[in-house]
Amino acid sequence: MHTSNERMLAHWWMVKGNQYMVCPRCWYPLVSIDENLKCPECGDSHEPEDLKALWVAWHAKMYPVIHEE
Repeated sequence: MHTSNERMLAHWWMVKGNQYMVCPRCWYPLVSIDENLKCPECGDSHEPEDLKALWVAWHAKMYPVIHEE
């Protein structure tokens, strides 16, 4: 069984592995979606710059000691 910290770290590596292009609502990888980044899973639209800023801020909040850009 995984701890919540292990799950959060796994999510972070999934986000980084998809160049931050992951829907924050449903965690669907958007890296192969066209420019408008409309999530096919939940329908939310996203801007690439906003997604990266959101995920970097999330990581800094969850892991302030090991935060990296």
